[in-house]
Amino acid sequence: MTRTNPRQPLWQRVKEEADYKTLGSAHDRQKLSTLADGARWEHGADAAKLSTYAARHAAAQPAYDAAAARYAADDGDDDDRFAELPRIAKDVPRTFGGVDAPCAAAARAQASPAMPGWALRLIGMAPTVEEDDDGDDKELYDRRRAERLARLLNIGNEQLPYAQGMNFVAASILSECERGGGADEALAFGLYCYALRDLGCEKLYGRRLPAALAALDLSLRRHAPALHAHLSSCGFDPQLYAVEWLSALFVVSVPRTLSLAVLDLLFAGLEDAPIRVAVAILRQAEKPLLRLKTLDDLVAGFKPAVRAVRPKLVLIDVLRVANRVPLLASPASPKSARSNAVETPFGEGIVTGVAAQGRVAVALTWGGRAELERRLVTSAPPPPPPDSSPSIPTARWTGSSPDVNWFRARADFADY
Repeated sequence: MTRTNPRQPLWQRVKEEADYKTLGSAHDRQKLSTLADGARWEHGADAAKLSTYAARHAAAQPAYDAAAARYAADDGDDDDRFAELPRIAKDVPRTFGGVDAPCAAAARAQASPAMPGWALRLIGMAPTVEEDDDGDDKELYDRRRAERLARLLNIGNEQLPYAQGMNFVAASILSECERGGGADEALAFGLYCYALRDLGCEKLYGRRLPAALAALDLSLRRHAPALHAHLSSCGFDPQLYAVEWLSALFVVSVPRTLSLAVLDLLFAGLEDAPIRVAVAILRQAEKPLLRLKTLDDLVAGFKPAVRAVRPKLVLIDVLRVANRVPLLASPASPKSARSNAVETPFGEGIVTGVAAQGRVAVALTWGGRAELERRLVTSAPPPPPPDSSPSIPTARWTGSSPDVNWFRARADFADY
């Protein structure tokens, strides 16, 4: 990376506007001040945890190189440690279409005179008979960058399971760490693991994704009711557009400056940055989206409307959007509440009682309530007395399959 955040001028303009209009909470403006001062991603992260992740990356690298060589040689042996290697090998070649290279100078600085044939085959590039030292530096740089991405994702899979979309997040972090001619792969690996595990972004993948989509839907209903009603009436639900947004952290969906600014907010510690940015984007694109009257119109015109938003206005609007119940942050709860923590198809929650027909009443961490069959609630202890707190919105799901990708709720949002 460069010595300061490359987007420091943008954050300075956003901070001036936020201070003038007193937008957001004092905590949000304090986070904004660190970005306006040029703070880089590693400045907002726990240095000890970054060092731990970097050490794990260095320790696992020899084993990964050996496993990748065996895979490229097609020896037919399954590798238990790097089991996702074949799937990641398919995702890597198509990743950098949505992630820009830092610059031509960095490409020349990072170009290497040679690359193992197994590595070229692993990332979907056929090795040439002889490398030409006077060849295209950019092409050689792309190969090296793809090799580093494949290694980062495979080693990262040992820290948390790989899912599609993580490749774009990792590639964006890796490219940003290469700005200025550097190539600190260990730092990129540490930031990648820190974002997903310690900042809670792992909740945007797999079985936890429906909870994130529901939180986005609730927040949009609160902050843009007219747009929410319009999209709902057309059947344009969040799973049609927000899965790509959240799983790739906007890398392939919005202008590059804005996608990097999302990571800025995330590492600076802004609470629920992805959800708040998603709502702010929709608010900024509200007028063109309201002109799209049918589902077919929305499918055709949604992405152009979103890509036309101005990053500065979106980032200012993020300060106006706040979730009532945090999704990504780890809630501070008493030991008695943590002992009742459970997993459900709709995200994590706390058992609050027994509902009709033997169902388990669960208060979900993103703010909703569900009454589920016992088989859908894992690690559920004997429930405590029912919680009748009116400050959390309630919802009852009609479906009971744990494999659903989306669910509809009948809810009372009077207090939301």
